[in-house]
Amino acid sequence: MTTVLPFSKLTDIWKYGKTMPSVVDQLEIQRLCRDCHAHPLACFMKILAEILEIEDATVLDLTYGIGEFYRYWHPGYLVAFDVVDWRKRNYRFVYMPDEFYETSFINAPQLLGDRRFDVVVFDPPYNIKPAAGLDAPRGRPWLYHGRENLRLIVKHFPGVAKRYATRLVTVKFMDSRDVTVFDLVREFGRVPDNVVIWRRFRRYIPRRNVKIIKIHTYFLIWKL
Repeated sequence: MTTVLPFSKLTDIWKYGKTMPSVVDQLEIQRLCRDCHAHPLACFMKILAEILEIEDATVLDLTYGIGEFYRYWHPGYLVAFDVVDWRKRNYRFVYMPDEFYETSFINAPQLLGDRRFDVVVFDPPYNIKPAAGLDAPRGRPWLYHGRENLRLIVKHFPGVAKRYATRLVTVKFMDSRDVTVFDLVREFGRVPDNVVIWRRFRRYIPRRNVKIIKIHTYFLIWKL
């Protein structure tokens, strides 16, 4: 990978400085540099880690996937959970966690005991069937791997997050038909301290027509 811009300087060209705007447009991130154009979400997570001053934090990731969040943000120590180890399905981790547990994070208390972490990260899969022509051809099944019931894991998430996080809880969440961001906030028990809406545009090709659709994802941040 060729890094065009030193990522330690990202916030220097982030026009909002040390603040987080309520809406972040993916295209805006992609304009920052070549690497950000290729991996905008990972680039945004690096900026977010700098703004929140958690670059070297200890992190517990409850729904790891392949670790795209950590392409450029390398925490001081990273413990990851996922119900699937995608390496067994011929995918590579973007970033190798210090510890990985192939099980639901619901089992974390039995495995982690009384350990504590600066940050708990929760990014559940969309739990929807991707529309033909949207994401399926990209071969990213971890985004949609709904092997766990979304409502169930949202219900368990606050208890695990509050047990293990000492500084921050961060959530990336997309509404589904059954569970919305309001359900997640209600389960957590209080409104987040920061909410950032990640907005992106995708081409959707149903048969002959090409449609541009807007997709909104929420980043919720609780300070503890």
